[in-house]
Formats: sequence, structure tokens, C-alpha cells
Amino acid sequence: MRHTLLLFVGLLLFTFTLSAQTETEPPESAAKEKKQEFIYVEKEPAILNMSEISSKIGYPQLAVDAGIEGIVRVRVLVDEAGNYEKHKVLEKVHPILSDAVEAHLHELKFSPAIKDGEPIKFWVNIPFGFTLTKKKRKLFKR
Repeated sequence: MRHTLLLFVGLLLFTFTLSAQTETEPPESAAKEKKQEFIYVEKEPAILNMSEISSKIGYPQLAVDAGIEGIVRVRVLVDEAGNYEKHKVLEKVHPILSDAVEAHLHELKFSPAIKDGEPIKFWVNIPFGFTLTKKKRKLFKR
């Protein structure tokens, strides 16, 4: 029981710190991989238009017809003005769902992250969930 609790707390801390990272540019001679630093901010970015983007993404009909469900997790770099800069897909259930999400990520608007009273670039993890209704799910269990 104790190990399970520690594992759960460890996962919670890991999940939190993943969202609390910023990206720094390495010198030209450095490796192609960019260094990730853990930072703490006074205010993390907040998505300002999530309901609008979610409705644009919808639930792709091909995924509904195929009974595909799951979560697409993306990591978005938010610039100092609160705009989308780039993204990485962390977890994709199926290309139909991840393609639908990726098509609209650039439209996301955020409040910027604040550190020491100044806006900074900041990575944010965003899950997009796709779940069929019970009625639709029964159709695929036959």
C-alpha cells in the first residue's frame, strides 16, 4: 500500500513538473536536442478559447464509425504574448484523432506564463479526450 501511494505521489509530481518546463535555445555547436529546464512560475498559461477549439475539433465521423476512443495529449509552447508557437504530440490514440487535434492547435489563445512579473515562453500539456456515448459503444461490442 505504501509503495503504491509513493508511486502515485511520484507520478503526480512528475506530471506537474512536466507542465512546468520552459525551453532554452542551445548554442549552434550544441546537440540538436534542446535543453529542458524545470522552472517555477507565478502564473501558468490558461487557455482562453478551449470551448471554441473543442467544438471545431469535434469528434471525427471516421473515428465514431470505427469506435475509436481515447486521449490525445499534446504539449504546446506558448509565447510571451500568449500565442501558440509550436507543439509536440505526447500521446496519440489513433491518427484520425491526433490529426483532428493538430489541425486546430495553432488557433489556441492563452494568457501568458508569468515569472518574476514578466511574461515568458512556457510549455503546457493539454489532453483532448474522445469518448463515445454508451449507445454508440454498444454498437461496437456486438
